[in-house]
Amino acid sequence: MLSRRNNILVRQTTGTGKTLGLVIALLSYSLQPSSNTAVLVVPNRELALQIEGWADKLLQRAYPEIKPRYRVLQRFVSGSPYESEQKRVLKRHGLPKIVVGTPRCLLEMAPVFDDVLVDTVVVDEIDAVLKLPGKYASTKQVLLRKEKPAPGQLFIEHLLGIDTGMINQREIIEGRGMQQVRLKKVRLDRSKIKKKDEAKEENGGGGGGGSVVVRELGRRREVQLVVSSATANHRLRNLIGARQWVSKPLVVLRDTEAIGMPSDTQHFCLVIDNEESIRNIAPRIVSDDENHQDDLVVSSYARYQERKKQADKQNPWVSDVMRRSSEQQATVMQLMAEVASNVLQAIQPRGTTILFVRSDANSRQFADVLRSYGVVARDIMTRYSDQPADGGEEAGIVYLATEEAARGIDIPDTELVLILDVPKSISSYVHLSGRTGRFGRTGKVLTVVPVGRHGWYESKMQAIFGSLQITPQNAPFVE
Repeated sequence: MLSRRNNILVRQTTGTGKTLGLVIALLSYSLQPSSNTAVLVVPNRELALQIEGWADKLLQRAYPEIKPRYRVLQRFVSGSPYESEQKRVLKRHGLPKIVVGTPRCLLEMAPVFDDVLVDTVVVDEIDAVLKLPGKYASTKQVLLRKEKPAPGQLFIEHLLGIDTGMINQREIIEGRGMQQVRLKKVRLDRSKIKKKDEAKEENGGGGGGGSVVVRELGRRREVQLVVSSATANHRLRNLIGARQWVSKPLVVLRDTEAIGMPSDTQHFCLVIDNEESIRNIAPRIVSDDENHQDDLVVSSYARYQERKKQADKQNPWVSDVMRRSSEQQATVMQLMAEVASNVLQAIQPRGTTILFVRSDANSRQFADVLRSYGVVARDIMTRYSDQPADGGEEAGIVYLATEEAARGIDIPDTELVLILDVPKSISSYVHLSGRTGRFGRTGKVLTVVPVGRHGWYESKMQAIFGSLQITPQNAPFVE
């Protein structure tokens, strides 16, 4: 897979091992004498830490003689205690053959790569890294993203040598005046970074970091680009072409033409009409002409946008999720926690449960509400912490997460995914539900949504299921 001959887009069903395959390929390639530096960009800290753990285990088993492994792979993420450790390791061992990091952290250390020969750039979960506007995004949202590219796009284009007006874009990220903006360099004296003999490095020897070169800033780099996502679409490919990331077309590796879903996963959806009525989702009414389905969705969305402008003095189960008052949100949180507790008691999963909340929800507050119903939910980050988390092991661990924090991560024994509130899009549902049913295992996904004004949110879930060719089952524990 990793060669200078092809640029590749990998689009396969969630849980098929895309990320692990990329890591194995990178490790194998990096140990070749002629290899240079490879950069792996991931959307979140959790995935970077997971990849680091995989690499550690693979290197210990296959190449126990390689010590320390920091010469092969290092991860760069934000937050304490990671940043101080990263600076110490980088100062001691220099840049490794494989750099794994999150967009914002890599963008901050972008100048380090100006003097390094990079021949492979891998972007996992690329749609999450680039944060492109959705299919039904407003014109304002599209223009805003063009004006203010995501940190992932800024870093990748800096790495490729594409002129993006890097200094001006940094103003966007840090919110500074244009005249005061300077690209922040990694807090490290680069002259102290250990480097091998330059001639030896150019020949790929020494097993350490990539070759040291002096690159003319702004000059286009010819590297292999590998991007991956279960939901990569034509808008993503259009951006790659328009921004001239590659000089040759992408080779697309995919298992199905449409977005695929694991076949052994059961899907359920509960709809909340009010505090007294929770039911299974109504069957989807299929149009006589499925060719007009997209038009129907657009039309429904247009009507929904119009309704959003109306007064918001309604009960929380029909109000817009983005416009709830604090009192409405508290009511929603309370009942969602009660429903989650009842679902866990009814299903009694033996494995792990991942409980997803909206990104704008107060996760700590919701964890406290869950605890009042007897559910001890751990933040997803405790899985990577050395400190033990409290409770939950007896009946299966429950993790609390957002879509952004859990994107791409693999928890092998996940039996149940609980999605509380409305998924943002079809792609969101694919990635949320894709945390279970991985590598051929079985799993259950249960979504709990408010009915929405005039049934909008129920209709949205019906459209999501229809687009993915999913027939949701009726939960037997709901009348």
